[in-house]
Amino acid sequence: MKNQFSWLAFLRKIPLELLEQYLTDAGVCDSDMGASIPWMTLEYDREHYTQGMAIIRQAIFECNLPMRVRVGQDFLDVNEMADEYGIAVLINSGRFRPEPVDLRDHLDVYDGSHAKAFFVLCEWPEIFHAALRYRRADAIAEHRWVKTGRIEEAILDVSKRAQKHLSEAISRHYRELGRGQGCAVDVESRGDEVYVFVYPEDYARRRLAFDDQHQLIAETTRPAFEVIFVWNMTDHTLEFYSPGNKLERQQVLKVFGRVMLGVELCPDQRRPSIFHLDLLKSRGFDFALRPEDRVEAVMLKEIWLRKPDDLDGCFYHYGSGLVTDPQSCYQAMEDGLNKERLPFARMEVFRVQLRLLFRGKQKTDRQVTRTISLSYPDICTLKRNDPYYLVVMQILRRCGIDRSALVIEPIWKRDVA
Repeated sequence: MKNQFSWLAFLRKIPLELLEQYLTDAGVCDSDMGASIPWMTLEYDREHYTQGMAIIRQAIFECNLPMRVRVGQDFLDVNEMADEYGIAVLINSGRFRPEPVDLRDHLDVYDGSHAKAFFVLCEWPEIFHAALRYRRADAIAEHRWVKTGRIEEAILDVSKRAQKHLSEAISRHYRELGRGQGCAVDVESRGDEVYVFVYPEDYARRRLAFDDQHQLIAETTRPAFEVIFVWNMTDHTLEFYSPGNKLERQQVLKVFGRVMLGVELCPDQRRPSIFHLDLLKSRGFDFALRPEDRVEAVMLKEIWLRKPDDLDGCFYHYGSGLVTDPQSCYQAMEDGLNKERLPFARMEVFRVQLRLLFRGKQKTDRQVTRTISLSYPDICTLKRNDPYYLVVMQILRRCGIDRSALVIEPIWKRDVA
């Protein structure tokens, strides 16, 4: 659940030594109100602790506008990162920096996610802001990503020249739609994956805001929107997110293939089926679980079937009546097909719902449940910012349901220009 922000509640979650360091560096302690903060006595004088927090808050409020805005935005960003997944993203971001930093030992010193995230902001702001960007990218709903199959012979070019050409090509594409006058590109590697973030300029917007004299004005801004490409170096597959309609996304994907991969992609052709869901039609499917997955069971809860030659989009839906019975859904499907005299062998699986039971981290911890839906051709409802996302995707690849590394993406020709 998203952390609700409250100034006093937030300040209480930050260790005093970190808060003093941050506010001193930000210049808040140079003001008259900031200089009056009783740092030395706050830690021991619990009776006046709440009053001291109120003084800190007031000192921030009385700063000049740029300083107040900066501090407020930093606090909101820390609040956004202050949960189990946010801390995991921070640790990964440290690991994948050009000069890797192992944050685990540093963060063990502090109790609570707010304190851990605030510490990283103070000591490694570049790691913190990189993690913040990845967290927001991972929060994008999974069904809004486009996945390709294996793109044979493609080689990702992340040189400055290629980034410049990508920026110009994306800008040229969006200028035809009335936006995209400016465009920036940033590239970061995370293990086997390379993220290419593209920020085209969006339509100008007018909004009500307050100026430095606290007068209400109509302010015109030119915000950026985000286009993200994720290239897997091992599997040679691409995942892509962009706002807009289907045709716009196809054009942007073609541009990326041409400029960065040296291939001519055909996104307007029928997309290859990444998920091989027909494997789940039969009982006893082996999910190839490993001890390190910490998964006790995977059960089929619901299944949607269709005839391969059915042009009317008619689906046959069967579900499990018993949550704890792994055979219940199969029995319902077999009974339903027999009743309607449908040919089991010729039916295609269009969608399934799976229930995964994870062991707790400690023996005394309760089981953790994840219910996910997989749909043709590549839609998964589990979000990337879920702590179990990577484990689930590894299981799907290992057991053969996710075959993105095996399905060959259609290509017209190598770009030799």
